[in-house]
Amino acid sequence: TADVYADHLRYLTDKRIAYLTNNVKLTDGKGVLTTKFLEYDVNTKVGIYKKGGKVISKKTVLTSEEGIYYADLKDVYFKKNVKLKDPKYELETDSLLYNTEFETARFIAQTYIKDSSNRTIKTSDGYYNQQTGIAEFGKRPVVQDGAIQATGERMYSDDASGITRISGRAILIDTAEN
Repeated sequence: TADVYADHLRYLTDKRIAYLTNNVKLTDGKGVLTTKFLEYDVNTKVGIYKKGGKVISKKTVLTSEEGIYYADLKDVYFKKNVKLKDPKYELETDSLLYNTEFETARFIAQTYIKDSSNRTIKTSDGYYNQQTGIAEFGKRPVVQDGAIQATGERMYSDDASGITRISGRAILIDTAEN
């Protein structure tokens, strides 16, 4: 279940829709959403914010101008000026799906990622699971790691093993070694 708190609440009993304002906080036990204004449909268990919001899930902080929170699924659809900060990486995009239960970010728009070692990834398709450290990118992602640039149709990466697999017209360029 989701718990919702706010300074002010207007509830339409016939439609079962709550309008919450000022110091709004919604939590599902896995993540906490804070915003200034939230519309929450009790029937569908869906919360919508359109004036900026922030979700904190463990050490991950996600911010965006708009978002839709699906309480039953523990999914948040972030839109407009999305930023994710985590000790392992930072991310910027226009749209992102994030699951607070499985700690998985799904990339659905042009996304720029920079990890703690300064490696950068540009992709518009894929996912990263923070629990397993496994990522998969599609639609010709580009990875820049120092002097090495890699691209291909798809990439699969495993943080634990440090292995990255590239498939489909793979290109690896090492400018340091020509």
